[in-house]
Order: sequence, then structure tokens, then C-alpha cells
Amino acid sequence: VSEALVVRRNVNGDKVLDEQGVEVKDLVKSTTNHRRCRSAQLRRFFTSKHYLFIIADLDINEPANVDRSTRQITGVGYKLWRSKNDLLSAAIGLGHKQLVPVSGDAEKEAIAYLGFRFKRALSEKTSLQLELDSDFGNDNRFSEAQVSLSWKLREPVSLRLKYEARFNSSVVDPINTFDDGMEAALSINLAVDVFQ
Repeated sequence: VSEALVVRRNVNGDKVLDEQGVEVKDLVKSTTNHRRCRSAQLRRFFTSKHYLFIIADLDINEPANVDRSTRQITGVGYKLWRSKNDLLSAAIGLGHKQLVPVSGDAEKEAIAYLGFRFKRALSEKTSLQLELDSDFGNDNRFSEAQVSLSWKLREPVSLRLKYEARFNSSVVDPINTFDDGMEAALSINLAVDVFQ
């Protein structure tokens, strides 16, 4: 079961306000998460520590008023530290983001990107990963934190248990999934590393 506070909108897609001018919010409960997302992240090393990257994302979540949200980013990254079991890298980039809501006007903006990756091999087949991403646009900052535990089934397929927290513009409590500016999910994913 998932629950979220959602701003009520009228038939024109405008926010509904009460007598004091405060947004009216409804607690929406659902037994399933309707978010569907696709993401591709490509890296190409041009030295032993420096790499170019491309990120392309597509999110669809109609119950959350997201008909389509896309993000394309390109930039440069640096391998900060590598040992036998650990990898830490950071990346910066520029890109473009577009949001097409189910109701309301589409939004487009140029963005700057900052990302960090930490991966620790726990054994030959299991690893722990932490990913922090943030993109900055004209109106807001979008940040995403992911913690995942991966089990390699066979090359190149892994089963991944992942906790993901996504939020806009302000520091929020990632444990409080009822925070209005926060979306959190625990999921099991099949990951395929096409380019290793």
C-alpha cells in the first residue's frame, strides 16, 4: 500500500484553494505504485580516471499527474578512489529536462547535474551501492538518493533490492514517506549491465 498527499486540482488543472488561500490536499491511498521508469547511463573512460557520461531517463506516473518526464544529461566524471572492493566517483554535467503533466502546461528547462557513486563489493556475487544525484534548474532542485544490494545471477544480469528517495527543492526527511515533497519506494529490479 502506498499513500501520498496530493494537491487537489480542478477540471482545468489549477490548484484548488480553501477560504484562507491554502492548497487543498487529499490523502491518496493505492495498493500499487503506478510509476514506470526507464533509465540508461553510459560511461566511456578517456583516461584511467576520467570519463564522459550520458544519462537518459523517462518516467511515467499518471496518478501523480506525470504523463511523461524526461531528462537528458551529458558531462564528465572522475574516479575519486578505487580499491580492490570499493569504487567512489563524482560527475558533473549539463542537460535538459521536460515535464508533461496529465493536466496542466508542459515545462522545459536547462539543468546542471551533480552526481556521486559508491560501490562496495561484499563478495564475488554481491555488492552494495549508494547513488546520490541532483539536478538544478531555473525553478527547483531535484535530488535522488538510492541504496541497493545486488546479487549477480549470471553475467551480465543482477537482482537488485533498492530503496529510492526522490524529492524537490528542500531538505526533507527521507524516512517520512508522507512528506509532501518526497517520494520513496522499495523495489526489486532486474539489472542488465550491457557495457561493463
